[in-house]
Amino acid sequence: MFNLDAEKRSFTTIDVAHPLYEKPKVAQGFIRLEVTRGDGAPVSIETNWISFAMGQTSFAFEAYFGEDTGHLVETVGLMTIIKMAKGSYEIRDPFGNKPWKVAALFGKGRPDENLQGDNFGQGKFVVSEVLDGPARKYIKGVFEFTFLDRNKELVRVEAKEFFAESNNG
Repeated sequence: MFNLDAEKRSFTTIDVAHPLYEKPKVAQGFIRLEVTRGDGAPVSIETNWISFAMGQTSFAFEAYFGEDTGHLVETVGLMTIIKMAKGSYEIRDPFGNKPWKVAALFGKGRPDENLQGDNFGQGKFVVSEVLDGPARKYIKGVFEFTFLDRNKELVRVEAKEFFAESNNG
């Protein structure tokens, strides 16, 4: 079910270097995340420190939790290899035994750095609103996924709400 062979996973370990993939850029947005490790109590964190990009064949989203001191901070990320539309998507491990369209990571990162986590998650991503126009890109939704950390403890990550937008015009 979970890939335990990885020491560290990152979005750059996935072969998505096709010409239409857009790297996430600083954007406006908000996310409220609940992280539960093992049998522990859920920890709520939120931020408006967001990067995202949306193109014809991909979507990338990262949210950074903590102060921008130049060091890595807790980060959650989503990446797709499909155009985003309203609907529900399964989050899968790109290195698993089933085809994937949406990948998710929770770990350490910062803008223009490589987000790294212990393992890719498995779960669900629900897009409630999306706009992919020439002057404005916007997405709103919820997601939840689980993964095993390096100590083989189950971690549950849930975005009770998130949105991101950028103005290109």
